[in-house]
Order: sequence, then structure tokens, then C-alpha cells
Amino acid sequence: MAATRRTSPPARTASRREQLVFQANPETGYQVSRWLVNGTEVGEGSPYRTGATTGSATQTLSIDAFSIARDTRDGQLKVEVEFANQFSVIHYSARAKNSVTARTGGGTIANNAKVTYGSSVTFTANSRRAAIWWKSGR
Repeated sequence: MAATRRTSPPARTASRREQLVFQANPETGYQVSRWLVNGTEVGEGSPYRTGATTGSATQTLSIDAFSIARDTRDGQLKVEVEFANQFSVIHYSARAKNSVTARTGGGTIANNAKVTYGSSVTFTANSRRAAIWWKSGR
């Protein structure tokens, strides 16, 4: 489920053709899910640009040349950002003739399953000689 954070900064007047940049700073464990401008999701073919800060969950939405006709509804520009939990995909395997299971607080998880950011995963092998390989990826 995505969480929407709406902020109400002080109103200001934007000049025609001015560049506007909005920045979203998700809390730990969250990521930007999507941006909406006047209720419409920003995506392919949109006149707006989104960008990410390297090594950070921070994202921006840019309106390069603000236009009242294009960018407002009833004279107002409404920008929203939705956040969602970050997930990692857990990959694991064991050598031949051995097996491994992975468990989290919610029970056994399958190979290539998504787990929520910050979850603890316990791996158990069927033998002391078994080797476990795992990696967390997106």
C-alpha cells in the first residue's frame, strides 16, 4: 500500500517559463512510488522530468518551463508524491544433495521472494557441510 504525503508549503506565484523543482525525501525503508501533477501520474511522454540522487532515496520532479495553460487546473498547480515500502528480493541456494530454507517473522519464504526493508531472514541448512549462497537484490 502506498502512502501519500501531502505538504502545504506557503503559496507563491511562479513566473511564466520559470523552472520549478520539487524534492521528495522518503524516510528510511521507503521509496518514491510515483509523482502526480494535478492528479495525473507523471510517466513516459510527460512534459515533466523525474530524477534520483545517486546513493540516496531522494527524488525530484522538475517542471522545466512553467506554463499556466499547461501546468495548472483552475489556476492552481497541485503536485503530489506517493511513497511505498522498499523491498529486497532474496536469492538463495545450496550445494547438491543439500537443502536450505529461509524464514522471516511471517514464516517460510521462497527463493526469489520479496522481503520488506529491515526484515530479518534466517537461513537453515540441512547439514553442517552444506554451504549457503544468498544475495539481496532489487
